[in-house]
Amino acid sequence: MSDTILPPGPEEAFDPAAAEFSESIARRRARRVTPGAGPLRRLITRAQAAWNDLWQDRQRRHALLGMTASLLTHVLLLAILGTIVLHTTGHTFEFVTIETGDGVDLDRNPIEGPIEQVSLFKGESGGTAEGDNSNLKALDPLPSVAPTEPIQVQDRPQTVASDLLKQPAPVLQFKNDYVGRGLGAKGKSFGAQGGNEASERAVKLGLKWLAEHQAKNGSWSFQHGPDSPGQLDCPTGATGLALLTFLGAGHTHKPGKGPNEYRKTVNRGISYLLEQAKRGKDGADLRGKVVSNEGMYVQGICTLALCEALAMSKDGSLRGTAQQAVDFIVHAQEKSGGGWRYNPGDPGDTTVTGWQVMALKSAKAAGLKVPDETIQKVQKFLDSVSVAGGSQYAYTPGGPAGTPAITAIGLLCRMYLGWTPDLPALDKGVGYLSEIGPVPNNVYYNYYATQVLHHWGGERWQAWNQKQRDRLVATQIQEGPSAGSWSPAGDHAGAGGRLYETCLSVMTLEVYYRYLPMYGR
Repeated sequence: MSDTILPPGPEEAFDPAAAEFSESIARRRARRVTPGAGPLRRLITRAQAAWNDLWQDRQRRHALLGMTASLLTHVLLLAILGTIVLHTTGHTFEFVTIETGDGVDLDRNPIEGPIEQVSLFKGESGGTAEGDNSNLKALDPLPSVAPTEPIQVQDRPQTVASDLLKQPAPVLQFKNDYVGRGLGAKGKSFGAQGGNEASERAVKLGLKWLAEHQAKNGSWSFQHGPDSPGQLDCPTGATGLALLTFLGAGHTHKPGKGPNEYRKTVNRGISYLLEQAKRGKDGADLRGKVVSNEGMYVQGICTLALCEALAMSKDGSLRGTAQQAVDFIVHAQEKSGGGWRYNPGDPGDTTVTGWQVMALKSAKAAGLKVPDETIQKVQKFLDSVSVAGGSQYAYTPGGPAGTPAITAIGLLCRMYLGWTPDLPALDKGVGYLSEIGPVPNNVYYNYYATQVLHHWGGERWQAWNQKQRDRLVATQIQEGPSAGSWSPAGDHAGAGGRLYETCLSVMTLEVYYRYLPMYGR
């Protein structure tokens, strides 16, 4: 019998490692057998074959068990994976806009102590005038979002509307802006709106003083003479302000378009502005020689004067320069924030923006082009400086509520951009100014707040007007070389001096016919 180990049968799995192991054992044991022992050798060979078969059987069983265990493991794993289901919590999250308008209780108590002054040509910086423009970026960072309350997350739908979300789309209001200045309408308007003979006499005396201080070249100057001159060297700004007082009383440069008393005065002033305009690719620059922070204030004031003159006189020769002046304002707007400040492209503040809005409103009334995008950006800026749900306003975006003058400017801009009297924020804001009332020695605040209360009308306006009108009449100088003017008063009055104080005082007393009230109360 051969010593060769037979290969596995057809149903047996061949294990090379096991076979090699069996052959090795067989060879070692065969070497130990004594030659000539035939029967014993055959016995050993058979035993070896039987043992070999048992060994291979054992190996096959182990392999089968391993395969079975692996199969069962994989089947069990697949079963477990098949039963896994990812579940959600069943909650949906919505961001809720927190209303700041109705939730804020305004302090209606009269403000104690002095009201901070805001100058026409100075910024608000804790009661001190700001210096040069080199620190603008450091002083006035412009945050993109300035919520008054943190955003909250609710696990169920909830909607809380705010006045800012309910506000109408911004549209400049300019219908019948100058109707009240006409010869026939003026007498009716000033009496019906709260003016009287004393207030109109004060206007005439003020215009007389201004006409007497016009230079031969048609300009006016804040540094006009020894009687409390201003510090600011800006003849274009002074000329624009002075022209607004004459236009506000119905005087134009064209015969038959108003009283003739100051026609030549107005004509010389307009001619001076046209001569000073620097026309370029960005429009007509009317700022003149910029010394400090007055630049865009002056642009807004002079553009406002040209647009009013165009709208009242229908003089087509003004249209080109007036449109270019508007274009310069549009170009100077800070594109991301939507406001204006001292220089073109500066992040905006509320005071400078207020003059630009007045100019753009008058441009619309004169039939000039004002891009819708510009007005939409103004609305965005006003939203960024709104405080207490839009009833008060900050000086710059994200800041605290500014002085009452800042709030008056913000509210007047809102009125011109389409806010209606049914908005709670506007009602609260007007109530806030009404509670403070006119403030002595703060002509800038009184000028803007008077316009807000006049447009609002009703009992609030009547109470305000009686105090403001009578105080201005009583404080006008009646004798001497300064007769017809008002003496500058307040922390910031030195910049514009007597001319600035007189212009704003006269325009405040012209409120009865300068712009007709929006809401007709």
